[in-house]
Amino acid sequence: MRRYRRRRAVAEFESQPSGHVTNTVSHLEAEGFPSSGSPAFTCHLATHGGTVIGMAFHFFTYVPADGRTVYLEDLFVESSWRSRGVGKRLFAAVAEWAIKAGCSEVNFTAFGWNEKAKRFYAREGAVNRSDEEQVEVYRLSGPALRQMASGGQAVANGGHV
Repeated sequence: MRRYRRRRAVAEFESQPSGHVTNTVSHLEAEGFPSSGSPAFTCHLATHGGTVIGMAFHFFTYVPADGRTVYLEDLFVESSWRSRGVGKRLFAAVAEWAIKAGCSEVNFTAFGWNEKAKRFYAREGAVNRSDEEQVEVYRLSGPALRQMASGGQAVANGGHV
């Protein structure tokens, strides 16, 4: 339950309505700690006195040109612990995990309004791909995802699936 509350805190920080968090504790546990197979994600936790003060939530992705990579979905530190090295230690833990797993890179996004995060990532050597490669991030979800999955849309330009 504590993990679920942490995800709600991240949503609040990201200015998302609380209804945006639709996952459940049981689903998170099933996906992260499956009875068989590989977990869908990994989560590094920073704790102090038994209390979680930060987390780095990530998972494997695969880029044909680069091979196995890691996508860092959330790097979050409780406000009272920011600017105290917690985020850097979590970021380093993800980088170390990626190297040990044979990954070539760690990818992530930062909200445009989060100047502090953007400065942090730049300071740690990350490259803003939106500047360098003009990458734009898109999402397909909700009704649009269901419509696409129902067929027809995927081959609208004459392609074959």
